Amino acid sequence: MPPLARVTREDMLKLLRRHSDEGVRNLAADIALLPRNPFEPERRRSPKREVVTIALLLLLLLAAAIWFNLRALP
Repeated sequence: MPPLARVTREDMLKLLRRHSDEGVRNLAADIALLPRNPFEPERRRSPKREVVTIALLLLLLLAAAIWFNLRALP
C-alpha cells in the first residue's frame, strides 16, 4: 500500500472511531435491538420481540423447505 493511502486509511479509521454513533451498523442495531439504557451504557442490548419472532419463523420456513426437498429425493 502506498504511504499516502496508508495515511488516508489511518485518518479514516480515526474519523470512524470518533463518530462511532453514526452509520449503517448502528441504524440496523437500533431497528433490531431494544433502546439503550443511559444508566447502563456497557450492558448488551436484547433483541426486540418482533425480530426474534420473525427470525424464528424464517428459520422454521427454511427447515420445512429443506425437509420437503430432502423427502422428494428418490
